[in-house]
Amino acid sequence: MLRQAATNRSLMLGLIPLLVVSIAAAGCGAAATPTPTTAPTAAPTAVPIATAAPTAAPTAAPTPTPSAAPTPAEVPPVDPSEGLPIAPPYTLTPLDDVTAAALKAGMGVALGAQAGVVQFGFRQAIKDGKKDCLVMVMAFPGIDIGQAGVLDLFATGLAGATGKVEKSTVLDVPVRTAIKPDDKQVFGLYQRDDSFIAAICDSTAATKAVVTALIKADQ
Repeated sequence: MLRQAATNRSLMLGLIPLLVVSIAAAGCGAAATPTPTTAPTAAPTAVPIATAAPTAAPTAAPTPTPSAAPTPAEVPPVDPSEGLPIAPPYTLTPLDDVTAAALKAGMGVALGAQAGVVQFGFRQAIKDGKKDCLVMVMAFPGIDIGQAGVLDLFATGLAGATGKVEKSTVLDVPVRTAIKPDDKQVFGLYQRDDSFIAAICDSTAATKAVVTALIKADQ
């Protein structure tokens, strides 16, 4: 048990710097995620006219072989943000497929060989019909992420050398608010089961309101 805890802690300590880089990149412009542009339509190409192939001598039909088991790439990806609740006045909506795929791809590049350890999901927090914050769910199946100091270390990395971290609790749930200089990018971070939830907003007030609504919906 002690060996497993040490392994988990070592893994998390190695993952946090990579996650910090990828989350900070995803957080840019979080309050208004970009609308994908339509790719230009390729010019049609002429369809070649088929010519009759010579008739081959009949050959014996090959013996069918059993289908191979699906590779991991064929397994549908898990979206840990599916079903995440939030209390009024907010609602959560999925990001468009293009934006979500771009964010996940960026996370995968930043994490490198560790990409398979984390499952990502994204939702847009909507208030009064307007995009308020980006909500990111990072699930770590089979890994104990509730170890002492991990949440603080994560938040400190997100705040950076010139930012600050505020500690608080919302309905007895520990919350860390990482605030970039000039309050231009704020991350609200807390643990939910085997996941970290990050609300990425452009103000401290919006971040705290969204995190409170997320936690309240879970009570």
